[in-house]
Amino acid sequence: MKMPSAAIREEIFQKRVISFARFMELALYCPETGYYETEKNIVGRAGDFITSVSVGELFGQLLAFQFAEWLGELKIQNENLKSSKPARTTAN
Repeated sequence: MKMPSAAIREEIFQKRVISFARFMELALYCPETGYYETEKNIVGRAGDFITSVSVGELFGQLLAFQFAEWLGELKIQNENLKSSKPARTTAN
């Protein structure tokens, strides 16, 4: 299996210069060598990284607790958080 570095080197050898966008495209999305195209199970505890989606509802709960704490510190009353109807305007 060809490594991403080999594909990048080949392209630089052929074109002499490549953009950063092209470098990232080869490194991440190249069908033969790209990280996201060739690796399996890269997300989660057994993978290379964890995303908010992969940890389930825990992340959302932690955010809710943090927002509640911040709002408590600001001493904002619930009335101020409720949606209000848009102001009524008249067309001229």
